[in-house]
Amino acid sequence: MPSIRGARYWALNGAISASFMQRVNQVTQTLNITGPTSNAVDLGPATVTATALSGLPVTLTTDTPTICTVSGSASPFTVNLLAPGTCTLTAAQAGDTNYAAVSQSLSFAVLARFVPTPTLSPWTLALLGTLLGTFGETCARR
Repeated sequence: MPSIRGARYWALNGAISASFMQRVNQVTQTLNITGPTSNAVDLGPATVTATALSGLPVTLTTDTPTICTVSGSASPFTVNLLAPGTCTLTAAQAGDTNYAAVSQSLSFAVLARFVPTPTLSPWTLALLGTLLGTFGETCARR
């Protein structure tokens, strides 16, 4: 019989057949994930992109669902900001027969709502002081 390493042989009607399987290693792939470095809750949703070197589809999930949620099934994804804290997301690609599975995380700060503080100029403060003083004197006379 012929000798092929790892082959299986069988005879059918006097003919010899052989079959063998050769395993090919999967290629290591990388993920590119980009998003904000920080964002405020009231600025609306953030956009995150995640792509695999292989071109295969990528999923994006949140590791901090009380801070942020993810919507969308393909890149670019929409990240809804719910509360101040650190939003941590994980992008994953399951791989296939040619490419190995891969995952990567992204974290960014979610800031509290921006509340503007009113500022009054010295002139405005002087005017208010005069008006309140005049109003106070008028009320006291009555």
